[in-house]
Amino acid sequence: GDNLASLCAEFRAARPNDSWFIVSNRVATLTDTMTHVGARGSNALKGLDILQTMTWMTAFEYEQLQALNAWTGRNDLVGLRHIDEFNQTCGRNLGFRHRGDARHTLLVNLRLLKVLLDHHAGVLGRARYGLCLHMDSDQRYEATGRAKSRAA
Repeated sequence: GDNLASLCAEFRAARPNDSWFIVSNRVATLTDTMTHVGARGSNALKGLDILQTMTWMTAFEYEQLQALNAWTGRNDLVGLRHIDEFNQTCGRNLGFRHRGDARHTLLVNLRLLKVLLDHHAGVLGRARYGLCLHMDSDQRYEATGRAKSRAA
């Protein structure tokens, strides 16, 4: 979270011939950005290439959703909130059926992704848009290193 703005800036710098709009709650210091709440319902992003970030929610929001989980007998509301935000933001540039050639990239913390995969079975299946995972060599090593240590 603390270095999210620099990661987004690096993403853009690695693609100097492209114009990426960023939807994130923590990069207000960069140009051409919007928060997830600001993007919700907006048609201004239609057809743009978007870099979206998915970060850990605030402790307050987490507590509220866990209370709702307890009250309703569910255990997936935290994960569903993440997927809903993903779906809402993707819909801003891709449309409900992904028409056109706009690109959408999700930048997500590896630990958060693993939580969504491990602890919220079926949550990623609620994504309206296909996910294709891209990791650098360090991320692949971390992901497989943890998997091996769990198996031991």
